[in-house]
Amino acid sequence: MGNPTYDSEWFEQTIRFRANAERFSNYKAWRATQLLNHLDKKDTDYNGKVKNLINTFNRFQVTEYNTFVARARTARQWSHFKDTRKLYPNIQWLPSRSAHPRDEHKAFYYRIWSMDDPFWQQNQPGNLWNCKCDWRQTDTPITDNSEIEEVKSVPGLDKNPATSGQLITDTHPYIAKAGEKIEKVVQREIRSYNREKAFSTLAGKTVKQSIEENGKEKSIKIQITKKGIKHFTGDYYPDPVLKYAMLPHLDQLISEAKYVTSADNYTVEDKITKKFHYFENEMFGRKIYINISEDVKGIYRLYALKDRLKK
Repeated sequence: MGNPTYDSEWFEQTIRFRANAERFSNYKAWRATQLLNHLDKKDTDYNGKVKNLINTFNRFQVTEYNTFVARARTARQWSHFKDTRKLYPNIQWLPSRSAHPRDEHKAFYYRIWSMDDPFWQQNQPGNLWNCKCDWRQTDTPITDNSEIEEVKSVPGLDKNPATSGQLITDTHPYIAKAGEKIEKVVQREIRSYNREKAFSTLAGKTVKQSIEENGKEKSIKIQITKKGIKHFTGDYYPDPVLKYAMLPHLDQLISEAKYVTSADNYTVEDKITKKFHYFENEMFGRKIYINISEDVKGIYRLYALKDRLKK
C-alpha cells in the first residue's frame, strides 16, 4: 500500500495496518527478550544458544513479512471486490502458487462462495503462514460447498484483514500469553516512538485554518508545539495505539478539520489563554474534536483532543 496521502482512500487502512504491525513487533521483541533472559549465562554453550534463538526469530520474521504482505494485498482486493460486487457477486478460491502447496486449502480450490458468505470472515488467501493462494471475483454460480470440512484458523490470522483492520490478531501467542502488564509496556513504547517522530517532523510547523469571528471568516495559522503534541498524546481515545499512529500526521488532521465553534477561557489560573477554538474531524470512523488555543497575543496553538463537546 506504500505511503498513501491523507486524502487517499487507502490512508486509514494503511495506518491501521502499520499500527497493528508495530504493536505485534513490540510483543515479538518482548517474547524474544523473555526467552533470552531465561537462558543460563553459566551454560558453556550460552553464546551458541543465543545465536540460535536470534536466528530462529529472524527466520520467523521472513515468514511474518511475506504473510503480512499477502494479507495487505488480500485486504485491498476485498475493497475492489466490494466496488464491483453488483456485477460479480461471488468469489472463487484459486490454487496456491507454491511449488509445494499444503493440503489445508486444497479442498477450497476453484470453489465459489457468495461474497456475503460468513466463510470469508475466517478464510482468505493469507490466513495460513506463507499462504500463496489467490482468489477472484466472478458471476459464475456458487458451488456446492456443504461437504467441505472447516480449516481451523491459525492463531493470529483468524480474521479477515479488510473487515477487522488487523494483519495479526490478539490470538497470536506473543500477544495472547503476554498479559495486561505487557500490553501497557507495548503501548508505552509505541507512544514514545510516534511522539518523538511527531516532535522531529511537526514541532514548530504551522497549519493554515479558518474560524468564524464576528460573523465573518477569519484565516489563522495554528502552531504545532511539543507541548501540544504531548497533550494530544495523553488525551482520551478508545484505541490508544491508533491514536499514537496518527501523531506524525497531526498537521493533516488539523488542516482537513472543519471549524465548529469557539469559547472564551474562564479558567482563573490561566492568564495567557484567551479563547479555545474547536474543529471537527474523523479518526478511524470516530468523530473527534481538536482544541486550538488562542492566547492574548493572538497566537493559535494545538491544545488538545476531545471526544465530545460540552453542550
